[in-house]
Amino acid sequence: MNVRFLIARTLRALLTLILVVTFVFVMLRLAGDPIKMLLPEETPANVIEQYRARWGLDAPIYVQYVSYISSVLRGDFGTSFRDGRPALEVVTERIPATATLGFAGLIVALLVGLPAGIAAAMKRNSAIDRAVISFAVLGHSIPTFFFGILLILLFSMSLRWLPSSGSATWAHLLMPACTIGLWNAATIARFTRASMLDVLSKPFMRTAVANGLPLSWRILGYALPNAAIPIVTIIGLIVGQLLSGAVIVETVFAWPGIGRLTVTAVAAREVAVVQTIVFLAALTMVAANLLVDLLYGWLDPRIGSSTEGKSR
Repeated sequence: MNVRFLIARTLRALLTLILVVTFVFVMLRLAGDPIKMLLPEETPANVIEQYRARWGLDAPIYVQYVSYISSVLRGDFGTSFRDGRPALEVVTERIPATATLGFAGLIVALLVGLPAGIAAAMKRNSAIDRAVISFAVLGHSIPTFFFGILLILLFSMSLRWLPSSGSATWAHLLMPACTIGLWNAATIARFTRASMLDVLSKPFMRTAVANGLPLSWRILGYALPNAAIPIVTIIGLIVGQLLSGAVIVETVFAWPGIGRLTVTAVAAREVAVVQTIVFLAALTMVAANLLVDLLYGWLDPRIGSSTEGKSR
């Protein structure tokens, strides 16, 4: 992996982050005055203006933008309208719950999706293959909120095996983690199957079979490493969504994470909190994509060298 490849990917990641933050900043300002949402309808106009001046919302939007960017560079993401605490503190205290749920869902997705995709590719056009394809289609056909409600009706209301909401014990984690994990497993299984089918048709795989190599070694030593780039791509996207992709699931299961905070903050027009959530979510996604790009260069050195050749 060459230095130019690394620098180009890093600069692109920073530019993406700036564009996302700018877009959200402008859209939140155009959505309406958060002070009017915060205060009662009968609040006098002069009181509203005092609050707008106090929070810096009376300045032109470009002045607010410059002030916001300079504050972010200093680590200041503003203050929550509701409780007066720093917005970064309000958001970061929810990160452990969301990270726990997200990584639990990722483990479920990997444990289900990777073996399913590999088995489907190895048994092409068999009953296993058709079952995996059906699972992938069904996994994306059922919305996560509906699947979560089905799990609650079955395991909480009917069987009474698991709690329906909260995060007090590990039992509270099972249903939301399975809801997220099985939905992502469908995607991983589909990409793994397609990538493995492409690799299995290559001449070097036929040579490995002719040489009598064990099936496990052919899969783990030859097929899977050569099929890794599409699989790493989709896993990177899933990891990038850990902080922002569980809004619906956290709401259904009353999980006290960033997703649930996002719903309440948007409803209350908590501008500083929403901007902080979007910034951290964008940072996570950009970091995950940057890591995937770097893994590309490690898995296939030709990618980095081709980038260098084009830059010349």
